[in-house]
This record gives sequence, C-alpha cells and structure tokens, in this order.
Amino acid sequence: MKPTTLLCMVLGMGVILTGCGLIEPGPDNVKPNVAPETVLTAFPPDVYDHTVTFNWKGQDSDGIVVHFDTQVDDGAWIRTTRSDTTILFAVADDAMHTFKVRAYDDDGAVDGSPAQRSFTATSIAPETEFLVVPAESAAVGPALTIQLDADDPDDKNFMWRYRVDEGTWSEWTADSAFAFAQPSIVPGALGVLPVGYHTFYGQARDAAGIIDPTPISTIFQVAEGTEPTTSVVISQVNGRATYTDYSMFTGVDNRNAVHFEVSASAAAYSGVLAGFSYIWTAAANLPTASFSAWSDQAVFDFADVAPGQYWFILKARDTAGSEDTTPESLYVDIVDPRTDLDPDAILLVQETRNGSGAPGSPRLTAVNEYYATMLAGRTYTLVNYEDLRAVNRYVSPAVAGRYGLIIWIDDDSSDHWLFSVVNPENIRFLREYVALKETYTTLAEPTHLLLSHWNLPGASNVDLAFLTDVFGVASPSTNGNDKTLLAAQGQGPLAGTSLQVDPAKVPGSWAGKINKVWAFEGPAGSTELTTWVSSPADTMDGRTNAYHHATASKEVVITGYPLFFMTDAPVFMDRVLQAMGF
Repeated sequence: MKPTTLLCMVLGMGVILTGCGLIEPGPDNVKPNVAPETVLTAFPPDVYDHTVTFNWKGQDSDGIVVHFDTQVDDGAWIRTTRSDTTILFAVADDAMHTFKVRAYDDDGAVDGSPAQRSFTATSIAPETEFLVVPAESAAVGPALTIQLDADDPDDKNFMWRYRVDEGTWSEWTADSAFAFAQPSIVPGALGVLPVGYHTFYGQARDAAGIIDPTPISTIFQVAEGTEPTTSVVISQVNGRATYTDYSMFTGVDNRNAVHFEVSASAAAYSGVLAGFSYIWTAAANLPTASFSAWSDQAVFDFADVAPGQYWFILKARDTAGSEDTTPESLYVDIVDPRTDLDPDAILLVQETRNGSGAPGSPRLTAVNEYYATMLAGRTYTLVNYEDLRAVNRYVSPAVAGRYGLIIWIDDDSSDHWLFSVVNPENIRFLREYVALKETYTTLAEPTHLLLSHWNLPGASNVDLAFLTDVFGVASPSTNGNDKTLLAAQGQGPLAGTSLQVDPAKVPGSWAGKINKVWAFEGPAGSTELTTWVSSPADTMDGRTNAYHHATASKEVVITGYPLFFMTDAPVFMDRVLQAMGF
C-alpha cells in the first residue's frame, strides 16, 4: 500500500489549521510496484566439473525479496529461500546445461528476466588405486583386508566394487575396505579365502556415475598354516618390572598387584588380529584351567595375589579364526623370603664359560670339580651361569632368592656377567638380596654372600659405585694388565695360609702371576682375610684383597682374585664358611 497525501495550511506566526483532508487514491497519485532483480554472484566457467556451485542475490528497490525459483535446463522451477546451490550432473559424456534463478518480492512480483548461466559439465573417469594390499605375489592368510582408493581431479566421492578370480562383480558400496574374514568373528565379513593363488580386482565409480574403465588388480597366495604370534611386552608386580624369568620378591603385605600388557602380530601374512584369550591360575591348578572368552583386552591386572607360583598363558587369534598354537607362557614366581628362604641352603653360581674363558680356557667340568672339593661335606646347589645365559635368564628371586648363602664365582678374566654393563638385573638382585632382612623385618637370619671375582669391579665406574654403595668397599685399585700378583697372604682367621697363584692353570709366560686383581679397604668393622703379595715388590704389597664383614642384616665376604687359579683355596673356603656359620 502506497502513502496517502495529507494537505495542511500554515499561516503567519502561528499555525492555523484551515483545512485538512484525505486525498482519495487514484491512477495519478499511486506509484506502481517495481519487480525485483536477480544477479548471479558465483558461477562456473564455460566448461567445468560435473559438480557445480552457484551463488546469487536478489534486489528490490521498493520492498524486500522473499524467495527465489531455480531451474536446471528445462526442468521444473524449484522454490527456495537459499542464495546458493550445488548441482551434481551425472553424465557419461560432456553436455551443455543452463541454470536459471529468479527473485520474488513481498508483493509477489517476479523478476521477468531471470539470471542465467550456460556451461558444459564434464567428468573425468576415476583411476582406482590400492590403499591397503598385500605385496604382489605375497603369501597371505585366508583372512585379510584390501582397501581401495581413487584418483579423480573432479571428484572425491566414490562407490566401489570388487571381484575375486573369475567371479562376478560385487554390488556397489560406499565402503572402500573389503574384509575377508569369518563372519562369526567380523559381522558382515566376506568369508575366508581358500588356499591357493587368487587375483583380486577393484573398481571405482565417481559421483557422476563414471566407472574406471581399467580396474586395478593384484595377485597373492593364500598359504596354509598361518597363525598370529603373541607376546607379553610389560610384566610388573607392585608397579615394578619383573625379572626376565618373571620372578619377583613379594610385597611386604603379601597383597601383590600383577600387571601384564600384551601384543600380537599377524603382519607376516597380512592377517588381522581378532583378540586374545588367556589363563591365569596357580601353578598347581594348571591341569584343570581353561582359557577365557575371546576379547580385545590387551591389559591384564590381577589384585591381591599371594606369594607362590602362577601361570599366565596367552594366545591371540586372527579374523580367519586361526589361533596361536604356541601361546606365550609365563611362569610367575613370587617369592616370600620369610617362608621360602632356607637359611642353611647354599647356592654356588659359577661363571666359567666352558672353554671360552681366559686364561687357559678352563672347562666347566674341571671348575665344578674344583669347587666340589672346596665344598666337600656341605650340601649345595650348583648353577652354571652359562646355562642361564643360554635361555636368557639371570640370577633372580626364582634362581637364588630361597638360599641363605650365595657363593658367586667368576673365574674368567675376559667376561663379566655379575655387573651392570652386561646385565643390570644381577646388580638389582644383589641389592635386594643383601637388604632382605631390612625389608622383611621378621626374617629370622641375615643373608650371606661370598663374591670371588676376577677383575671384580673392572667393568665400569657404575660397578665401582655399586660396590661402594652396597658393600662399603673403599679405595679400590688394581694392577690392571700387569701380571704382578704372586699370592694372597692369609690374615686373621686365615693366618698361616697363603693362596699362591697355581702356575699349572695359567700360561707359562705369566711366570705364576696374574693380572686384573683388585685391592680395597673393607667397611668399618670388617675383618681382613688376605693381603697382596707382589713379584717384584710394589706399592700394592700388603693391601687388603679379601675381607669379611658381618652386620645384623647381612654378612659378606669379597675377594679381589679368582679362587680357581689359587692354591689352598679349599682351606680358604672352609675357614670362611665356618666363620659365616656354614
């Protein structure tokens, strides 16, 4: 509705309303409605992709634009309040199209000359590619996933299909991954592939309906007997890593928290994992234990575990249903010294490398017979360190944590397995072993340790720090590569004895002397057992090279020379063990 004119008269200094009236509307005094105009603000060039976008706006000089109509080619006009649209043209070949848009104002007037744009919509066929695929001619398992991709400069939305060998093409699907697996394990899977060679074909179709005319293909072999491998990557008791043999000293309250993190792999045959199954049971109950249900769980926690022996057995399976036939089996031994340690039991750890050591390449048989002579009349358990190394084990709570006395002998001048450079677990164990009575205050007896090593702290400064920190060794020094030690002269309980270097066990060129021997001072309160005798005489003469130290929590004997290469070593061993109560 246009405005009506109001006529008023204003006279003189005042405002005098002489007359005021309405002027009736008529053809001469009503302005006609002006139709809106429509403008395209964004549109494709003359030749463009089959997916095109238009933007537009409407203008009305005497009102407002309330909606638009759009038309593609000769199709119906479609009403919209939007000012943009994207149109997908599904074409097999290039084709000309015309887009029109017209605006309507609030009086219902329409733009009589719609904005329009003609262009050619074109489409390039996609090129199918493999995103996930086994290597060409690779041996794979019966379950695998193959995923497709495509390269298409004018489209990123595709449909996919596949076929195997001379089979028929599958239906088109929006999922580019094709999983061959047991449907009972992977719902909707395509089933497993039979053993033998197969050719897989894949093909893409773009949003315009254009199909890749050259499907991609690959050849692979489905092998027999494929199965995943399973491993435990983290094993802990009470938040600390177990020893390599999965043993551990118990927590003081005996309420142990056992933690495992596991993994598996089927990558060797392009398989896909489908979960784990496990057994956790006391060792005595293993014959009647059964595996758990399958799950994706890869972290296992068991609370309030008492000291004792347990089995954790783990296996994985893949999406073909193939299981690991050699499950990962961990024998977990949680040792409680208060009940498990026998204070009278003796363990001999012997580090000779059975013919590979130096000097003289002594054999285990000869070395073990020599120590049997030393320990005659005493019951002991022998552990040849070479046997532990062969199965990647070290001295641990399971190996040595139940013995009241550990005699640890290294008669090899060229290889040292006691200390941290080679294996920090041995240092860890010795730290814990000599502190058992401090940790478990109700333990009846202190622990006892006799260390007799060639080049005892010679591996590194870390080892020297360990000896100083744990055993109180002070002022260590060595003759290094100089063959000057002739004997170790007995002192205190060993007075009247002299441990001579046995010339029959060292090369003749050594003249009955050895190198890499250490002298040191024991901690306060220790007893000197032997002192250094050099040839020729030097500054090492008279220095301590073996001592005995006993406290309420531990009793330790350390020598800086190898007993196997010394005469009168049986006398030394007998007197020292008597002094230690064995």
